[in-house]
Amino acid sequence: MTTVLYFGREPDVGDDVDSLRRAAPDLDVSRADPDATTEPPSADCVVVDPAAIDGEAVVADLRAAGYRGPVVLFGDGSHATLAARVDELGATTYVRRDVAGGGDPSVRLAEAIERVTTGTGERRETHLALLHELARDLLCVEDDVDAATAVVEAIERVLSVEAAVVETGSDRGPPDGVADDGGRDVSVLAATPGFAVDVLSTPRVDSAVTAGNEARLPAEAIDTAATTDTADAAPDAADGSLVVVPVGDRWSLLVDEGTDRSAGVEFDFVRALASTVEVAFDRAEREARLREERDRIASLFENTSDAIVDVEYVDGDPIVREVNTTFERIFGVTGADVVGRNLDELIVPEGVEAPAEYWKHALAGEPYEREVRRATADGVRDFLLRSVPFDREGTRRGYAIYTDITDRKRIERTLGRFHETTRDLIRAETRTEIAEITVRAATEILGYPVTTVRLYEPTSESLRLVAASDATRGLVGELPDDGPEFDLGWEAFRTGEPQVVDDLRERGVTGTGLGRVMYLPLGGRGLLTLGSSESEAFDESDRRLAGILAANVEVALARAARISVLRDREDELARQNDRLEAFASVVSHDLRNPLSVARGYLGLARDACEGESDPAPHFERVERAHERMNHLITDLLALARQGQAVGETDEVALGAAAKRAWNAVDTGGARLDVVADRTIQADAERLDALFENLFRNSVEHGSTGPRSQAREDSVEHGSTGNRTQSGDSVEHGSTDDDPNDAGLTVRVGAMDDGFFVEDDGPGIPAAERDQVFDRGYSTSDSGTGFGLSIVQGIAEAHGWTIAVAESEAGGARFEVSGVDSTPRDRLD
Repeated sequence: MTTVLYFGREPDVGDDVDSLRRAAPDLDVSRADPDATTEPPSADCVVVDPAAIDGEAVVADLRAAGYRGPVVLFGDGSHATLAARVDELGATTYVRRDVAGGGDPSVRLAEAIERVTTGTGERRETHLALLHELARDLLCVEDDVDAATAVVEAIERVLSVEAAVVETGSDRGPPDGVADDGGRDVSVLAATPGFAVDVLSTPRVDSAVTAGNEARLPAEAIDTAATTDTADAAPDAADGSLVVVPVGDRWSLLVDEGTDRSAGVEFDFVRALASTVEVAFDRAEREARLREERDRIASLFENTSDAIVDVEYVDGDPIVREVNTTFERIFGVTGADVVGRNLDELIVPEGVEAPAEYWKHALAGEPYEREVRRATADGVRDFLLRSVPFDREGTRRGYAIYTDITDRKRIERTLGRFHETTRDLIRAETRTEIAEITVRAATEILGYPVTTVRLYEPTSESLRLVAASDATRGLVGELPDDGPEFDLGWEAFRTGEPQVVDDLRERGVTGTGLGRVMYLPLGGRGLLTLGSSESEAFDESDRRLAGILAANVEVALARAARISVLRDREDELARQNDRLEAFASVVSHDLRNPLSVARGYLGLARDACEGESDPAPHFERVERAHERMNHLITDLLALARQGQAVGETDEVALGAAAKRAWNAVDTGGARLDVVADRTIQADAERLDALFENLFRNSVEHGSTGPRSQAREDSVEHGSTGNRTQSGDSVEHGSTDDDPNDAGLTVRVGAMDDGFFVEDDGPGIPAAERDQVFDRGYSTSDSGTGFGLSIVQGIAEAHGWTIAVAESEAGGARFEVSGVDSTPRDRLD
């Protein structure tokens, strides 16, 4: 039914409406208030009696309110008058009220209404077709720009008007072919070529768009000439108007009606267009978000460093549906090879049980994680396996994400083994033992075949090689204390900062067989070197673990140094106690005996002087007793001095020291023979005393009578002075004219780790060899029993070991071992 709105005179307007209803029952005719035209009427046609009311004002108000339907003038007057009024008012047509022979004017008015509304119906059909076509086209768009473009193209194609879709609160620039909007906070998503984008800069358009309001703006409201410097800055829109309808919260649809009033666009239709576009925009936004999420997931799936596999659970089994490139690389497969296969059968190594509990959680749709071991292209490695369940197209699916934690697990296992190594290092008591434990840990735990430990020697200012792995010597040969690569090592030791070289050849070091090496200082006590023949960069875990080992070794070396000092002090205290005990023994017993003898013989001499006996023999015995006490006191003082620990040492030629000591001893007719010489580290003065006591023992016990008597006296001991006192030769029976001296030869020579002193005299019986170094032990009544004890004290003060054996000639042989040719500094 066609709706008609009638504007007429009072009180006749009621009769005119009733007459029109009787003439055309299919019309829905309503009276209208001429003062209520601010809202666009929803009628299909408007009838105006220009004589009864201000027709020009009514029509203008209707058009301003958005009405673009037909307007029929119904009034009195000639054809010329009413035709002029049609043009003046912008009406569609006119019907004369009083026409001679024209019949009922209401019938003629109804016929005119039918004629003009028939075009409105066609427009409605056109509008509906446009809406259907547009809705169909919008189903295929993917974003808001495509949707906006489809809308303006359809409006231009069907309605032949200009249109645009704009977005507020966006910094997007205008699309291709559209002029700039002036930099306002409004972006043009799409516009027809003829749409004047400049109108967006006018206050009323900007206000309507940014506020999201509906508006039909007259030509003067969108005229940009007043806001520009030139008249042609914007198209002349004086006879046109602009329809603005919001589309959702962010967009607006703008339709420029132009100057053709008959082609005016109804608000209802624009609203319908806006609703269609809003639905399309919402769908495009949702699909854009879904695409963005899918793209993020796909990007994460493909570009993550973790191996990811998309699995579908079929009858409880994880069946591979897709794998990422990281999975292909780590496990050495291609997607085509593994899709459709059971994941556990592909990567679970033999002897490892498949994680049934893991898949149970995955089937239940529950996230789960656990540590697993899997067979990769590089062997079995450790992974953290995490499940991310999801449903796709009605199937139970999930992502299995494998994060390689092999390095972390290696560090954990290594640290566990380091705990054992640390205990061994703390229990170690010597620097050499610590160095050997360190080399073993570096090779067996850290896996570095090339490992050395050098310790600093202050005397020579060098890093002395103490321990090295077997592979080190096999790879680079015998290592000197300062190898060809040691400029780098010295730099690390000097600065206290580790030196890491991933490729020694880049540093100009060649011919060592080493590719990469780490130099780790040990807190000023030495240097730990770790390397291999590979030229592969050390990673962070390599450096961290090596640093932990070096720190533990540094602590162990510091502890060993403290223990060594304490032990030396304890040994020195023990020696001091022994010397004090010996001193007390000599004072209380050995000195008391000759003193008693002297006192007794002095009494006899006194009696003899008073009588007729000769006192001379008694005075001789008193003299010998005094000499005996003198020897005891001398040896006792020497014993107290020789028991002190040796501090700094010097290089001493063995042969020269032996000859110097030989010349200081009354050797009678005996002969010295130096058979093998070497240079050793020793306290030269105390080494001389050691030789003097050994020479005196050989001369005195190898030249005093027949062999049977000599064996009885073979453990006799002499003094330690640098010059023999006059009484010594008498006490020990060594005189220059003794015929037995002519055959004695004393030999001095070097051994692998020390030296020996031997003679061709009667030797020392095997049963007595364990006792000869005891203080005070002697088979001679005239001996003090301190000589060989002094020798042993000097040897032990140097850190040497002395033993008694039999020479090839059957005489006594003293072997001194543990002798070092490396200088030693005084202990701190």
